[in-house]
Amino acid sequence: MGLREQLQALNEIDVAELDLSELGLWPAPARWALGVFLFALTLFAGYVLFLAPARESLAQLERKALELREAIETQAPYAAAVPQLRAQQVDIAERFDRLLRQLPSETEVPALLEDISRAGTDSGLRFRAIDLKPARQEPYYDVLPLEIRLEGGYHDLARFISGISGLSRIVTLHDFSLRPGGSNDVLQLQLEARTYRYRGEAEP
Repeated sequence: MGLREQLQALNEIDVAELDLSELGLWPAPARWALGVFLFALTLFAGYVLFLAPARESLAQLERKALELREAIETQAPYAAAVPQLRAQQVDIAERFDRLLRQLPSETEVPALLEDISRAGTDSGLRFRAIDLKPARQEPYYDVLPLEIRLEGGYHDLARFISGISGLSRIVTLHDFSLRPGGSNDVLQLQLEARTYRYRGEAEP
């Protein structure tokens, strides 16, 4: 029996007369229609219950993979620079340690005063005063100011300034005041020399 004949026979069947308990006695077209219906229902249920969630999960995984790929491409230059940054960190730490050793401790301040006095004496200058002022606290270090007043010739003063810059400890010079002295060849110099003491942590 062809498809057309089966469809025509199916139209002639009274569905009300069909009994599921007598399924084996149903006409062939009715059994065929029921089989097609059950097959279609199985496909639909499989799509709704299994295929659709699986496709959604796959889409989510694809989106996540794309995000991870973009993140890797963004972070790749930073990852490549890590060895260089670590080398720079080591270099900065070594430089900081060398500079830290140039800052006097409390016990070395008298020795620093002696070095400054020697630099002035070796330059042919005469000290009128050299006073250690109270320390000033900054967030990570203390400033130790020295008020210095001395007199001598212009070139002698220049040698003194050069001698201070050559000390093994860090000393900066500020607030210069230069005036004529008692004679034409003598100048009076007043300045503030500052050295620093590292504390290692900020004050609260």
